[in-house]
This record gives sequence, structure tokens and C-alpha cells, in this order.
Amino acid sequence: MRKLPTILFMLLFVMAVVSGYNSYCAAAKMIESDMQQALAKAMTEKGIEAMRQDSIRAYNAMAKNSSETVTITVADAAFRSHLLNDTLRDNAFLAYTVGQKDGRWIVEVNTHTSCTAGMIWDMSDQRLSFLFSLMAMLCLAISLRRNRYNEDVAVADQCAVVEVAPAEATCFGGIRYDESVQQYVTLDGVSIHLTPMQLQLMQMFMEAESHRLTKEEICAALWPKKDDASETLYTMIRRLKRELEQHTTLHIQSDRGRAYTLTE
Repeated sequence: MRKLPTILFMLLFVMAVVSGYNSYCAAAKMIESDMQQALAKAMTEKGIEAMRQDSIRAYNAMAKNSSETVTITVADAAFRSHLLNDTLRDNAFLAYTVGQKDGRWIVEVNTHTSCTAGMIWDMSDQRLSFLFSLMAMLCLAISLRRNRYNEDVAVADQCAVVEVAPAEATCFGGIRYDESVQQYVTLDGVSIHLTPMQLQLMQMFMEAESHRLTKEEICAALWPKKDDASETLYTMIRRLKRELEQHTTLHIQSDRGRAYTLTE
């Protein structure tokens, strides 16, 4: 079930691409069909000879002189007037091809468009592709959000605090634990605001013999699932030390990073 949003995203993305391509092909066929019907109507209206009479002589002479097949496009007004698609009217032409076939000079009339792929895409109906794309993006967002949530849960599991019931009578360095606020307070009743993990570390110091803890003891208690919590430990010690020195006479002394002692 965790992979379901990712699978749906991939499926919807493929469907968006396929539907978009099919719409593009349908638009291309529509353009070709529109030009063919316009050509047929123009020929019926003007007659094929009237359409190409003047052009044939010029193109025929050009082809004879070059001894090659020649194709020339013409913006024929009659042809364009029968086009159903407004965009095509400025981009559709008649294509005259003059060349030799079986020893005879012939002229072929066909249609030609200068529409780019982007123009054909604009003329295609991409609503279904857009819908699939929107659904795919939604699934991707859900997948990313779920992955982020799982990562946060994993980090929370690694940093989970094992609650230790502080001893009410514990008093050292002019501070004691106050159950009502669940924080250490000075003898004047001023709370020392510690984070849950700082609070747990402080309680370990208060209960330890000689108020001394090794690096291994601290890491095993606070980060049992973390292979190397050295940097995290150094950061916590530094912050706890600063907090204590601001509000109490307590200090944390380091034995070359191998052990730490809480002193008055």
C-alpha cells in the first residue's frame, strides 16, 4: 500500500502521454482531412484546369530547363476559403509538383501546410491528457508527502526519549526537579527550559555516580538505533552547558570527549 501513490503516478503519467499523443495524431488527421475537402471543393468550384493553367506552363518550363522535379506551393484563395479550421487558412497551400513520369511531363496538385508541431498541438484536444497529468501530479504530491512523513517518523523513532521518572528529592547545584512544570527549577522557583532530550540527559547526570557519564552511556540511552551519534551529542552538550551556565552555577566538564561530568 505504501507504493500505491507511486504506482498510480506512473500509470497516470503514461496515460497522459498516450492520450496526448493520440489527440495530437487526431488533430493531424483532422488537418489533412480539412485540406483534402477544401481542395475538392476548390477544384469543383474553379475546375482543375483553371486552377493550374497559368502555373503549369511556368512550372513545366522550369522543370524542362532543370531536368528535375519541381514543387512550388501557392496560397490559393479559393482553396483557403473552403477550409473549416481558421488557423489553417494562413498556413495551408496548394503544392504543384512538375516532373517526368514514363517519359511524359505531368503536374500533380496536392495540399501542403506550414503548421509546426506546436501549432498542431494547440489545435488538438488535450483536456483528457491534462486531467491525467493533474491526477498524476496529485499522486506524486501524496507520495512525496508520505515519504516525508515516514522519514520524520523514522527520525522520531531514533530520537525517541525514554522517559525517566526524575527523583523529586534530587537537588544539586541549586536546582531541583519540579513535577508541576516537569522542568528543573532554581531554588527561587525559576524554570530552566530544557528540551525533552536535554531534560533526560540532565536527569542522567543528576542520578549518575559522581554526576559523571561516559559518551557511550549517553549515546546508548538517547540514540540506541544510531550508529554514530557523536556530532549530535556534542551539539546537545554545548546547548545544555550554555543553558545551565545562564541560570545556574553548574558546569559540564569534558574529558576529551570520552566522558562528561556535571560540577558545581
